[in-house]
This record gives sequence, structure tokens and C-alpha cells, in this order.
Amino acid sequence: MLAANNAPISATRKPPEWQKGFAGVSQVFNTASLSIEGEWPKDAYGNVYRNGPARMERNGIRLQHWFDGDGMVHRFNISAKGISHSSQFVGTEKYLREEAEHRFLYNAAGTVIPNASSLRNNDTVNVANTALLPWQGELLALWEAGSAYRLNPETLTTQGEKIWSEELAHVPFSAHPLLEKDGSLWNFGFVPYSKEARLLIYHISSGSKVIGFGNIVLPQRGYCHAFAQTRDYLIFYISACIYEQGENFINAFQWRPEVGSKILVVNKNALDKPRWFDVPAEFVFHFGNAWQDNSSIHVVMASYKDASLMLTGMHKVMVGEQPAIEHAQMTIAKINLQTGAVTLNASGINLEFPSYNPDVAGPTVIYGTHAASPKRKFLGDSIAAMHPEKGLLDHFYFGEKVIAEEPLLIRTPKNNYLIASYYNYEKQHSGIALFHAQKLNDGPIAQATMDYVLPLGFHGCFLSANS
Repeated sequence: MLAANNAPISATRKPPEWQKGFAGVSQVFNTASLSIEGEWPKDAYGNVYRNGPARMERNGIRLQHWFDGDGMVHRFNISAKGISHSSQFVGTEKYLREEAEHRFLYNAAGTVIPNASSLRNNDTVNVANTALLPWQGELLALWEAGSAYRLNPETLTTQGEKIWSEELAHVPFSAHPLLEKDGSLWNFGFVPYSKEARLLIYHISSGSKVIGFGNIVLPQRGYCHAFAQTRDYLIFYISACIYEQGENFINAFQWRPEVGSKILVVNKNALDKPRWFDVPAEFVFHFGNAWQDNSSIHVVMASYKDASLMLTGMHKVMVGEQPAIEHAQMTIAKINLQTGAVTLNASGINLEFPSYNPDVAGPTVIYGTHAASPKRKFLGDSIAAMHPEKGLLDHFYFGEKVIAEEPLLIRTPKNNYLIASYYNYEKQHSGIALFHAQKLNDGPIAQATMDYVLPLGFHGCFLSANS
């Protein structure tokens, strides 16, 4: 077994309690009935889906970075009959080949595999482990460096790659697409390893046709994971975490604060005319909402002081070390399109995995994971609500030995709910909890638990039974 530094992991060292959340699994789950506390409201019936890395070990080799595991999609079906849980591994090309061989065949984003096979294209190593998108009756399992994979939302069986056009087959398609009000879809592909680093922008119709394409040369090879949009603009953060050289994708990045970061603004009607704005060196995975007024764009970001979470922190958790990482804090950038000036307003509120109402055209409530205890140095122990102009509004603290995952906003005609999955490492079980979005302090309306541990994941979605 290999550690992140390629040194053997001690077989005698007892792993910490929370390590099971990162240990991975080799089997799928199928539980007909979970234990429920409280009463689940009818207008919150439907399916909760979650995605994340799950297959972390094969044939004595353990993956060394949290990004690396093969994706597993979970489905929580919520109805008058109760709540059931099922899961499936995404049947990617990589997963099926390695299952057949009973060993890892390819280098992963953060792991070097001995005697690794060569790649045919990006999808040869696609793990489809990051996020999910409901699209035209299917569920798309998303990664950031290759194609989306099509899943049946009822059975979770994999139905192949989603090819938007032959010209764009196997190219990077980020895990964070954004829906337009007309039902079309915006997304991008980050390509730092080509001769000229590029950002590819896709506009896809509700009928799955590519109706707009941008191909932007980047002034620096800075990591870019997600983006934001206003009515007229797309906003990207090109960080000071620069792709250079390395034996795998993660190791190729170096933190270069002297380079600084850049914000890229692209008019939706002029994808070939980028505008660049210099900002201090920080690091961003995820965005809250964005809006425009007069000559300015405002965008909410979950901003880190540096890239150590991706570069070293996610290696450490795989060997049972809890990294002392400063949490992301919600930061509001105001971009003046006339003068080129950018003002950054750091809120002081730690929040990650932001969720919000995309229909609001101005500042709105942002929900996310939160660390209420100063002892918590990695991942959240709470969920919270904040407002860019009003600060921290509300939060719920799950407890000292609980890791909270991304909360999902559920909007119904009468109520707004927040649903969050969590891992209790004192009791060694996982669960989901439902809250009134405006009353997090009141605690869960209802929650469902299982007597086993799910691998900690990244992003999910909700499909209402009432839609």
C-alpha cells in the first residue's frame, strides 16, 4: 500500500475515526428502508442524488488523492412509503477495464500507478466522480477533464458517454455547468496542458445541440474549476495555481503567488472577446451567484488564501492526516467594466459548496457547509446561510464528530427546504437531514440514517416527485 509520498503506510497505526469516510468501498448499496426521525413533508418527496469518489483501492494499491476514486452515484428515494437508498459505480471506460483486470491500469489525477498503461484520450481516465446534472430525462455524471456520462435516474445504470458533437468528443467538460433561463446550458473545458493553455466555452441548446463555442487562449495556466453567470456575462477565476510539469495532473501544479490571479469576463454574445482583470493571488473552487447593475458585475466566491487544499491537503486525508487548512470564506468581487477596477470584499464567513436560488437577479441568500467550531480545520461541521450584504444569517451545528456535505436547496410553491447529507464518525453511520431553509437554527424537520458509512463525496442534485 502506498502513501501520498510513495512511502509505505504503517500497518500498525490505528486510523483516525473520520478516516472511514475516505477509505472507499468496493460494493454497491441497496437498502429498502432507512431509519427516519420526524415527518418528511410531502412537498419534499422526490430523489436526492449524490456523486463522489468511492473506489479507492485495488490489488494492494491505494489511491493517493481524494479526486482520484472511481465515481459512485447514490439515490435516496423519498416517498410516502419511506426512504430507500441505492448506489452504483459509474460504468466509465476506466472503471470497467480496471474491474476486468482487478487492478489499476492508469495514472490518476494525483496518483502514479506502477507500469501504467498509456491513454487513448481524456476519457480513458474519466472517473465521473464530481457532480450530477438532470438533463432530458437522464442524469449526467460529471467530471472536469472529460465527457459527461449518461445514467438512468431510476436504476443508476450507465448508458454511455454524452457526446454533444463529434468535434467535442472526449474534450474537458466541467463538473459545474449552468442553466440559462431558456433551458439551454453553459459550460466550459479547462485545457492547461496544450501548447497554448485554453478555456473552451460551450453553449448547448435544450435539444442538446452546440449553439455557441468559444476558444480562449489563457494568459496563464491557472487552475479553473467552476464559473458564474449574470444575465449577460460568464465569469471565470483563473488562479495563481499554475500548471507546469509533473508526473501526474495534480503534481504538475505549483502555487505561484507572485503571478497573481485573474478574473475573466466573457459577454455571452461575444465568446471570442475576453476581458481580463488582475486580482491578488487566491484560490477558488466554487461560486455563489453573480449579478450585474449599471456598469458593474458582482460575483460571490468561496475563496482560499492558497491552493494547499488541492495540492497537499487531499493527499493527507487519504493517509489519515487531517490537514490544518484555512477554510474558504465567502468573498464578493465587484468588477467595474468601465474602469477595470476590481474590489474584493472578504466577508469573514467560512462557507463552501454554495447553493442558492438561481432565479434571483441580485444579492441573495447563499447556503453551504460551514465550520462552526474553531477546532475544525478541514471540512464543515455545520450548514449555514449567509447574505452578501447582511452577513451570517443562520446555521446548524451537527456536532464535533460529524462531517457535513453540500446542502441542496429545494424550492416548492409553499416552502424552501435545505437537504444535507452527513457522516457521523462517532456513531459510524451516514444520513440525510431536511431543514426549513429560513430556520436552520431550529434543526432538522426530519432525517434518515443508515447503519453504514457512505464515502464522502462532492456534489448532488434533487429531483422533485411533484414536478
